[in-house]
Amino acid sequence: APDDRWVFTEDNPGRELEVAAGMAAAGRVLKKYNDTLARDCLQLATDLWEKTKEKNPVQRVELAVELLQATGEAKYATFLTDNIPAITKN
Repeated sequence: APDDRWVFTEDNPGRELEVAAGMAAAGRVLKKYNDTLARDCLQLATDLWEKTKEKNPVQRVELAVELLQATGEAKYATFLTDNIPAITKN
């Protein structure tokens, strides 16, 4: 019989990036309310930024925007400007 637990072993970079964007947003809004949780959320999001290997860079846009807002780091702005043609096409 099929085992439902296999669903948690999928390779889905798009979903990973969506979750990371939510974590980055949570990290931003939790500052001064729960600094430890905010830091953990932001760390998870930045780790996923580095580790996730998607085929379509447009999947990374939401996370880039959230990390740019949360950290102000230029690498996220650079990613967005470097991918303007793909972003506008989609």
